[in-house]
This record gives sequence, structure tokens and C-alpha cells, in this order.
Amino acid sequence: MHRTLRRLLVLGVSGWVGLVSSGAAELILKPVADTAILGVNPDNNLGATPELPVGAVNRLEGEIRTRMLLRFDLSVLPAGAWVSRAVLGVEVLVKRDGSGPAAVGAHRLLRTWGEGSKAGLQGVVASEGEATWNERLKGGGAWAEPGGKGGVDFVAEASAVTTVDDLGPVLFSESAGLLEDVRKWQSDAGVNFGWILVGRDESVLASARRLGSREHPTASPTLRLEYSLPELVPFDSVGLQGDSIQLQFHANAGNVYTVWYRPALDSEGWLTLTNVVSKLVPAEAVVSDTPEDGVRYYQLAITGQVD
Repeated sequence: MHRTLRRLLVLGVSGWVGLVSSGAAELILKPVADTAILGVNPDNNLGATPELPVGAVNRLEGEIRTRMLLRFDLSVLPAGAWVSRAVLGVEVLVKRDGSGPAAVGAHRLLRTWGEGSKAGLQGVVASEGEATWNERLKGGGAWAEPGGKGGVDFVAEASAVTTVDDLGPVLFSESAGLLEDVRKWQSDAGVNFGWILVGRDESVLASARRLGSREHPTASPTLRLEYSLPELVPFDSVGLQGDSIQLQFHANAGNVYTVWYRPALDSEGWLTLTNVVSKLVPAEAVVSDTPEDGVRYYQLAITGQVD
């Protein structure tokens, strides 16, 4: 086994090291899907409506809550991009006279939903596969509870929060949670179901605002990403200790290093094995790995700097 493992290891490392230019860049994305779900019209879809409500409507009886769903496609990021900043923005288009400021949270969705194609301020009865207050996918999957349930349909804790008040653009607070969501989706597009915008106090009548959707010509939501391309560097040595692969490299002070791996040369994307942070002084770093199948290819990259 060691002879085969050593041969594949050398091929894996020496075949993929090299230098790639790095540098900060910015990307501004618009949603690829968005809609709102209305408690007052629980079977309607609003997938093609330019103005989508979030918050509580001015209604004395029945369900008053409204929520907005949106999803961005991160596949446009360059391969290997390291996202260092993520800023979610929306624009308030309609506010009820006399209503005060209202806090809104962006929660990472855990289940798929259908944007739909219905238009109108109150929407239209949904067709199969479209999202409503009652169903993620009309005829194909209900929410855990009408409007979605925290901890099942979406993460209970908001990834970021903002306050909506007057008309105009609004940015969600920059947070580790929002950035973590983006990085999670970047590494696994299969779990990218986007965010649901939920009022922090949905009991306050007339707190709802109408926000621009992707169909609006000038007020679409945006996701601004700042990223850098990693600088690939070689390992100093590669060896075996028992069945474990030992990857050694010199870590300069102030850098964040990431060791990536893939099980085959034609695998899609690289997976993170570990990150190494060298804060104050240079160090000789050793990373160990024990592949279950005995075959892996590795890359080493500088992916950031220590503040």
C-alpha cells in the first residue's frame, strides 16, 4: 500500500502546485429567484411581483405576517475564490404612513422552495411547484408550519439583521453568519436555498415594507462579495508516517494557509482539509491526513492575512 500511496501522493502534489495571481476583487449579484409568502393569502404566489412585502400587515383579524425568500447563484465566483466580505442589500419602495422602524432578519433556508411566476400585490393562486404561505412547493412539499418554521425550514437564528424605515436602499449588518452562509453555499451548491427575510417582531401591525424584487428595474436586492484568488505555494516535503500522509511547509507570519484535497484529478472542486494560521512568527507546519481509500491530491494556498 505504501508504494502505491507514495506514487499517487507525489503525482497529486507535484502535478498541482504553482503560482496563481492573487488580488482583491468585487462581485455584485442579483437574485436568481425571489418571492414573498403572505399569511393573508396563504395559497397565493408572488414570484413575478416587482414589490415584495416583509413584516406585518395592517389587519385586525387573521394572519398578518408576510415574509420574503431570495436566493443568489454563487457559481459565478472564480474557482478557488476566497470570499472575505458579504453584504446583503435591499431597497424599501413602499411604507405605510405613520409606521415606525422595523427590524428584519435574514435566516438561512434549509429546504428548497419554488419561486413561481405569479404577479400582483396580493399574488395569484399558485400553480404546482410554486411557493406559498402554506407550501414550499405547491403540491410537492409543505412548510413544517405555515410561513416556515425556525429550526426546520430555516435556521432559527438570523445570519444578519437590518432596520427598515424610510424609503431607499438598506444594508444588512455585516456579520460572520452572513459570510459563513456564503462560504457554505460556495463549497456545496446543493444546500444553497437562499435566505428568508423575517420581521423580528411580527406582532406589530403595519410594520410591513414592500421591498424591490429581482423583477424591479432599479431596486433589485443585491449581494456584494469581496474576494481574492489564492496564491498557490508548494509543500516543502511530503512523506508517510504509518498510513498517514505528512504534508510539511514553511508558514510565514501573518498568513492564513489552506490545505485542499480532492480524491481524483477530475473531481469537481477542491475540499478543505484544514486551515493553518501563522500569527506572530514564521513556523514549520505539518499537516497529517489519513485517506480512507489511500488516494488523494493536495494543494496548498495562502488564502488570507491575519489582522
